[in-house]
Amino acid sequence: MHPFIPDTAPFTPEQRAWLNGFFAGVFSRGEAAAVSNLKSEISNAAALAPLTILFGSQTGTAESLAKKLAKQAGKRGFAANVLDMSQVNLEGLASHSNLLVITSTYGDGEPPDNAHELHVALKSQISNLKSQNPPPLASVRYSVCALGDTNYTQFCQCGKDFDAFLEKLGATRVAACVECDLDYDTKFASWVDTALTALVPIATTGALVSPSAAIENPKSEIENPAPPANPQSAIRNPP
Repeated sequence: MHPFIPDTAPFTPEQRAWLNGFFAGVFSRGEAAAVSNLKSEISNAAALAPLTILFGSQTGTAESLAKKLAKQAGKRGFAANVLDMSQVNLEGLASHSNLLVITSTYGDGEPPDNAHELHVALKSQISNLKSQNPPPLASVRYSVCALGDTNYTQFCQCGKDFDAFLEKLGATRVAACVECDLDYDTKFASWVDTALTALVPIATTGALVSPSAAIENPKSEIENPAPPANPQSAIRNPP
């Protein structure tokens, strides 16, 4: 019986499917060949670059885009982990060396409910920076995608806040914060490409992907995103 990659492994569905097919093939040719190839593939898997994708979402749009981003990241040599902002605290944030943030803005410039606690923690920590050297997030590289609605004065304010907070706490911005209106497809796709390229170039990742799945269309996963939601109008029509 050949090894089977579980759903909990840090691979995209495409990578898991290819690996399972690979193992089935090499083990059918004999145990010695299987062990040799297995060692090689384990080495490749270890070369995947860690990536944390945080989302702040009131209506589900940011969460949906975070999952689409994770699929793209998997094809470009990253082991992506998608986290709700409520799952992360300030102390743990420093361990996420490669960080991409997608967040909507709720109502009049407020963070979504699941992002509120982290937003408050980052903001309050800035006042204590003088006593911290190096700053707490000096090891973090990041970029932010802000979702909003230009009908509101505080357009994309939550995303702008997180972008500024992370920088002030010592993190390194690798790609400019992108501010997306309701028609976000083009800007989001461009941000995904720019941010992933800035974090780890494809050529140096040692990505574990199927040769036949060599990103024929790297934006295919995000050309048909979830129907546009209105994150800043959620206060009028709460979920």
